[in-house]
Amino acid sequence: MATNVFFSPKVRTEQHLYEDIVIEALQMYGQDVYYIPRSQITQDVILNDDYSEFKDSYAIEMYIANTEGFEGEGNLMSKFGLEIRDQATFVVAKRRFGQLVDIPDNSLREDRPREGDLIYLPLSKSLFEIKFVEHEKPFYQVNQLPTYELQCELFEYSSEKFDVGIEEIDRFEQLYATRETLLIDGGVYGFAPGDRIEQQLVPFKESSASAQTTLVSSSVDTVSITEGGFGYTSVPSVVFEAPPSGGVTAQGTAVLTDGVVTSITITDPGNGYLIEPGVTISPSPAADIPAVKITGEIATFDETRAAAGVITRQARIQVVDVRSSLGDTKTFLPTDLSNNIGKITHLTDANNNWSIVTVYKVGSDGFDIPQEPLSQNEDFETEADSIIDFSESNPFGDPSTE
Repeated sequence: MATNVFFSPKVRTEQHLYEDIVIEALQMYGQDVYYIPRSQITQDVILNDDYSEFKDSYAIEMYIANTEGFEGEGNLMSKFGLEIRDQATFVVAKRRFGQLVDIPDNSLREDRPREGDLIYLPLSKSLFEIKFVEHEKPFYQVNQLPTYELQCELFEYSSEKFDVGIEEIDRFEQLYATRETLLIDGGVYGFAPGDRIEQQLVPFKESSASAQTTLVSSSVDTVSITEGGFGYTSVPSVVFEAPPSGGVTAQGTAVLTDGVVTSITITDPGNGYLIEPGVTISPSPAADIPAVKITGEIATFDETRAAAGVITRQARIQVVDVRSSLGDTKTFLPTDLSNNIGKITHLTDANNNWSIVTVYKVGSDGFDIPQEPLSQNEDFETEADSIIDFSESNPFGDPSTE
């Protein structure tokens, strides 16, 4: 060996003493923060973005390495409003991270802080996202790395799901999540902010086709489609009701267009019918698709009682996620609510159902949307339809040629 075997730079007792002093200093001069690990729900491979949730938080002490305030570009005033680009550097002891965060009873399964996780600083009521974890600073004092240095930026909310059980942290979702305002009726009990709700999405029409017949001289003359259904992958079978004894059962073949039954061709009109026979079309595979539910939280709930006893209730629904039992995430649209006959169900009271009467557009519901005065969120939302008209055959082309 090239080094002197009689002198060791990594004496365990010295390392433990050094680490104990570091931990004590962090506890004396640091701040109590919440470490919030991120869980990925789905990944958008096209936009290279994740849909994430935060459902756990762990209190731990960290030292703020900034000396004269938060770093970064500071406050930036632009035509889109005020942007606050604060940055902070937090120092946490490795041993304390293992004791308070990375333990078997917790959901975290990493031996180090991860980029993308969050830190909530109660001192400034700010939420920071970890951008980089430096694990070699200070550089091998007594041949040891006792701390992690977390380089963080102020967190920008982007449809993440918060359910950590701490009101100060969960409020970020309540303030900035996508919301829909509904006029609802029929329920017994009201809602409180944060109440969990769900809604069963009912298909706009029956998935399986149906038809009815007319007779001429005891034979089937026409078959009219009453419901075309959807989702057929092959031509379904058609079975006519048999006539009384002595008659001949009619026969027919379905005509399928883009998964929908458009007509039935009569191949044998049969005979001996006294009344119009029933006709059965084999069910669509779409009938076996698991039902989709919307789950969400109540952001605000208003109830107004008129003098005549009429009760008007408005609920601003904060959509958290939309999934089927298969686990695939669906896109939530206001039309899904206004065109469906499903009920909004309070998760803690299955009998407290509400019918959806109206889905309000942004800016027309009487609720003030939290925003910076210069950001013009409502203006962008309501005026965007006049910029691109997707009813045109080519919305990105020359309108003079349409």
